[in-house]
Amino acid sequence: MRYNITCIECTKQKKEYGEFTVHVSPNNEGVYNVKCPNGHLFNIDILSHHFQVLFENGIHALSEDYYIESFVSFATSYERFIEYFLNVVLKSNEVSETEFDITWKELARQSERQVGAFYLVYLQEFKEKPNQLSTKNKELRNSIIHKGHLPTKEDCIKFGDNVLEIIRHIIKRLKTHKKYKKELIGSVNHTGDFENRQLNYHYLPYQIFAINRTINHTESKSITDFLEEHKITKNKA
Repeated sequence: MRYNITCIECTKQKKEYGEFTVHVSPNNEGVYNVKCPNGHLFNIDILSHHFQVLFENGIHALSEDYYIESFVSFATSYERFIEYFLNVVLKSNEVSETEFDITWKELARQSERQVGAFYLVYLQEFKEKPNQLSTKNKELRNSIIHKGHLPTKEDCIKFGDNVLEIIRHIIKRLKTHKKYKKELIGSVNHTGDFENRQLNYHYLPYQIFAINRTINHTESKSITDFLEEHKITKNKA
């Protein structure tokens, strides 16, 4: 993953390269040891939800022509977003985090149960069924995940755009209700177990999905648009 960050020490000393680009391999904690161009070492907590990181990874993989990894990342991002949605909605309805975690363990190993829970909770909250993957994309996912079918670049783009559309629509809907505001804003601080890590500072990347910020221009872009951006950035490097 690629992030543009600022070195605190360089900023204090007014040195060149205060802002720089760092490449990191995603991990579950979201905490990374970084070294700036002037040699300063520090720990940074990159505050991204798992479904965001997985989706970004899917775009990166697609830009490098790793189609299987890209497709699986998009599919897993969709599943992790379902978990995120249920967490936000149920906690907004005064379900404790402990009870949610206990119950989620019963669903964690079966994606069909997760999707079923998602449909019912969404129906309860918004009185209609949620947008869902197209029939073709459902069949494609099953063929790739369960039968070893090899996806093409076009498969990844179509599936990724479908997931992108679903996630964006639901996030926008959650943001229109004050009921979910507290959990939407606070959820970004629950993205990893880093209590025992010594952190220098936190970093909130404003990228594809708008969670606790105003929706910006990236929210109208397609997978193809992001691939073009990656191509331009790569050519400049």
